[in-house]
Amino acid sequence: MKTLEKDEEFDWYFFGSANNPRNDGILEINPNKFKNFSHIPTKPLLKGKFLIQPKIISVACSKEYDVVIFLGDPNILTTWLSAILAKLTGKRVGFWAHGWIKQEGYLLTLIRRVFFSLADFLLVYNVASRERGIRKKYPAEKIYTVFNSLNYEYHSKLRILSKEERPIDIICIARLTKLKRLDLLLRAAAIAGDRLGRSINVTLIGDGPELENLSKLSRDLHISVDFKGSMYQEKDIALLMNSAKICVSPGQIGLTAMHSLVYGLPTITHARWDKQMPEYEAIIEGINGSLFEYDDVQDLAKKIEQWLLSCEMGISREDVASPVDLFYNPDYQVKMIKSAIIGEAPSDGFKDYADKMKGRRNE
Repeated sequence: MKTLEKDEEFDWYFFGSANNPRNDGILEINPNKFKNFSHIPTKPLLKGKFLIQPKIISVACSKEYDVVIFLGDPNILTTWLSAILAKLTGKRVGFWAHGWIKQEGYLLTLIRRVFFSLADFLLVYNVASRERGIRKKYPAEKIYTVFNSLNYEYHSKLRILSKEERPIDIICIARLTKLKRLDLLLRAAAIAGDRLGRSINVTLIGDGPELENLSKLSRDLHISVDFKGSMYQEKDIALLMNSAKICVSPGQIGLTAMHSLVYGLPTITHARWDKQMPEYEAIIEGINGSLFEYDDVQDLAKKIEQWLLSCEMGISREDVASPVDLFYNPDYQVKMIKSAIIGEAPSDGFKDYADKMKGRRNE
């Protein structure tokens, strides 16, 4: 949003709730940080399964705007009516959505197809979602991949700025929950250590309900795990990330991929797309990380072993970070959003880049 505000070609206005009506753990933004942010109350229905934003209807009908981009969630019931009204009043309508990220039954597939048909363009988070949409007969020229990002400008400046004296073999930054499968990480680290003939140390940044179970498991496995707890100062996090050899996130990786890759850390997560978050696509096998077979501790241990050996031989952190430098950053996102708004052809830049890098690996 900050990068959009800096854009001088278009005037940008933001509408949304300053609170999280679903209380699902997603961080809330501070609307006071944005000059053109208007609060639109969001009300939950049926315990948050559905949402409504009654005041967004007036925005959709306003003559002040030429384009309206909605959150592409069919469970926000007012979006259906608002999108129709925006089109009837001559506006170009976009949906920003995950798109097609998992297998769905006939009814849900039909609902999604009808809902997405209300938009003139879709903004999705990864190439795979775009390709699945095309296979489901959604017009290819309407789907734009905008990826995701963190505070790229700040993070990239901290890359290799400083590091701890003690090297870290494996790091992960995540909430300590069962969904993250950090137990799998610890078991795989123990196996990889046995194969390498040395102890592998692990650093976990984050807190959560699995802390006690993971602490006990680390003692049972006789591996060194440094539980750092929650950390909020990026300079302190950067010190650890720059000291680590690889990042391993065995469950849904999400923005952890952006956070590790921006520091040039080879990153490992699982390969099962229907149980992943879109950001896992930034990991190109053998180039900047690996994808292991879902729930397979032996395969994860093998990937850990391979990457630790590669790091000992030397890797280029700049090469590892290149997908973030080129695509997973706010500047690229703004470029793709503007392309969608004016109706330019969607870019296949990341797919071409990934194919090129895979070809280089196979040479």
